[in-house]
Amino acid sequence: MDALTPLLQGSRHIWRGQHHPTEHPSIPSGHPALDQAIPGGGFPAHALSEIMGVYGVGGLSLCLPMVASVSQHSLVALINPPYTPYAPALVYAGVKLDNLLLILPSTDKDLQWSIEQSAKQGSASMVLCWNPQATPKTQRRAQLASEQGQCTTICFRPAAHRHQSSHANLRLCIDASNTELHLELIKAKALVGSKHIRLARP
Repeated sequence: MDALTPLLQGSRHIWRGQHHPTEHPSIPSGHPALDQAIPGGGFPAHALSEIMGVYGVGGLSLCLPMVASVSQHSLVALINPPYTPYAPALVYAGVKLDNLLLILPSTDKDLQWSIEQSAKQGSASMVLCWNPQATPKTQRRAQLASEQGQCTTICFRPAAHRHQSSHANLRLCIDASNTELHLELIKAKALVGSKHIRLARP
């Protein structure tokens, strides 16, 4: 065992009983109640996360504090949003427009390519993409690209995909009333079961 100890300690790919692996970095969402519910205290950095729900019910507004923070020093890419982002609202939320890149692919093939390349190349620190045709294969590629490019990728998907398998590190469902966002956290590292969170609607 003495000869194996240096090998075990030198590899992050080997887990040993009674050993706590190094925590991956996270990005605070800007919503304390949500960050407290997510193991790790925020959206996983350099990884893929999914927000599932009806487009336009609050997914982008949920992410605006993160976008505003990251855009102060790095590029943020918005890929295939269903509606044209309203620039004055983004500025009001603190987003630096000079560091915002809008990509509108014309085909599904171009969409998948844009997501993967934007995450992998390292020029963008955060990618927000709307990908209704995502599959386990494309999500796996997006996850690997996020790791390679050290990019935080957030994918918005229809709620019907919540039962589809996914390689995303974090998955949550979103719904809304007139005054609140209703979130269900369904996948996260060390999460047991699911968690429900209510936030005041911006």
